[in-house]
Formats: sequence, structure tokens, C-alpha cells
Amino acid sequence: MKRLFIGIPVSDSMQEKIGSLYSKFKDIDSDMTIVSLENLHITLKYLGMVEENKIPEIIQKLQSVCSAQKTISVSFENIDAFPSSEIVHVIWAGVQELHSSHLTHFMKEVNNTFQYILFTIRSIAKR
Repeated sequence: MKRLFIGIPVSDSMQEKIGSLYSKFKDIDSDMTIVSLENLHITLKYLGMVEENKIPEIIQKLQSVCSAQKTISVSFENIDAFPSSEIVHVIWAGVQELHSSHLTHFMKEVNNTFQYILFTIRSIAKR
């Protein structure tokens, strides 16, 4: 079983901007692990624990959804911590779309596609 999610990598310029904040994160007294800049992403959907033999089907469906995707432009805002600012495990930033609703549309496509697949995978696994 693998813990999976679907995400979009952030641009190199955004990695640089976020990287400049990393020095401030190091001062936080927490068990938080700082993710490498290359692994920064926008999470679209958490898939949970998935059997490894189902991964090719997930990749195929994701490629189909991505094939018609247009460029997505976003800005980041509202940096906060999860589960709270006192207990930091994840630092996240809100996303605001610029000039279009491509991200919203893409998220809906991903959610609709994987809602059925995950229901099917989990139903079969329970048998």
C-alpha cells in the first residue's frame, strides 16, 4: 500500500520565493520536517492508502484528465500552519487564481475522476 495524493508542482520562481521563507521556519520549535523546494506542490486530492497494483490505473486516468489542461496561474496568500500555529506539522499557503478558473475546473475534473475510482478500489478491497 502507498499513501498517495495528486498535486501540481509549483514553478521555479515560486520555489525561490518560498525558499526565502525557509530560514524563518527553522526558528519554529516543532517536529516539522521542511520539504525540499523541488517537492513543493499544490495538493488537488488526497487519495489515501492505495494498493500498488492500482497505481497504473490511477496514472492512466490522471494522464487523461491532464491531457486537456491549460496553463494555471496562481498567487499564494494566507500562510498558516496545520493543525495549529502552536503545534506545527504542515505550513500551507492559500492559493488565488489569476485571470481564469483553470485551477478550479481542473480540481473538479480530478475530483470527479478519482471519486469513482477510489470508491471502486476501496469497495473491492473490503471484499
